[in-house]
Amino acid sequence: MSTVEHISGGSAADNARKKNSYHFDRHTPEYRTRFDEITEEMHAKCPMAWTDVYDGHWVAADSKHVFELARCPAVSNDHDINGERKGYQGITIPKAQRATVVRGGILEMDEPEHSLYRGALNPYLSPAAIKRWQPFVDEIVRAALDEKIESGRIDFVDDLANIVPAVLTLAMMGIELKKWNVYSEPTHASVYTPEHSPEREKINEQHREMGIDIIDVSTGQVSPAQRPAYGRSYQTPYADRIRHEAGIPVIAVGAISSYDDVNTIILAGRADLCALARPHLWDPHWTLHAAADQGVDIHWIPQYRSGSREPNTGKDVRRMPLRRFDEVHA
Repeated sequence: MSTVEHISGGSAADNARKKNSYHFDRHTPEYRTRFDEITEEMHAKCPMAWTDVYDGHWVAADSKHVFELARCPAVSNDHDINGERKGYQGITIPKAQRATVVRGGILEMDEPEHSLYRGALNPYLSPAAIKRWQPFVDEIVRAALDEKIESGRIDFVDDLANIVPAVLTLAMMGIELKKWNVYSEPTHASVYTPEHSPEREKINEQHREMGIDIIDVSTGQVSPAQRPAYGRSYQTPYADRIRHEAGIPVIAVGAISSYDDVNTIILAGRADLCALARPHLWDPHWTLHAAADQGVDIHWIPQYRSGSREPNTGKDVRRMPLRRFDEVHA
């Protein structure tokens, strides 16, 4: 998270608070093997501490401070990629190279922009909708408790708090419970694994195993506040980057209007497919005409076959060779 003091270099009060420091780096192997020990030490000594790693940031180690930060109006999640607001850099520490062009979705938005996107989720999270899921949640909780009740011990996080929301999310999205690991492992690993780690390619492969066959890469234009730099094939760079960094097939969209554009993007390896919308509004038979212009044999339904070549203009049609479907039978 970013704050005004963080961007401006820090105030005297901030510098005084930073004396309560702790070397904290969640990307080290040590953190993964000594998680419990490190967490207990931070809870006891400095539940709110400053660490100098990754250019410096604050670490909240207990629920009390996390709760306060989540509701603090001075704390921002905003990721200002284009430097149009206050220059905040989002919530990812350290910031991945891909984060210079891609925001972390609704998690990296402040009000009022956050509410514009949250509105799309509200029907699924309304009190009435949640009430319909209550019996299902109760059943999950009972099952989780039943597994541990005989032992007399339960890890609240691992055995309950992780399980219940995860199973509910799968159910809401219509995903089979047996696919839990397929979705859980890469999602969490993508957060704690450094960008240039050898494990990154393994995580990319796990994302592909989720069943992501291809990604339609489109950006923005869902809020009046957004001002995209509109131009020819202007969204193709995003498709290009996802294709090469994530290794997942992509569909390029956005101001692609000619078959020359399509061929150039595909042959250059920037996308696997191109999707065109407005060109088909202008010419509903754009694909058929593009194929005909390039001499590609493509199926035309009988009613349209006579339109599979450009109409003659000022030429002597009597000298034009007849094709089979042009023949007139007496």
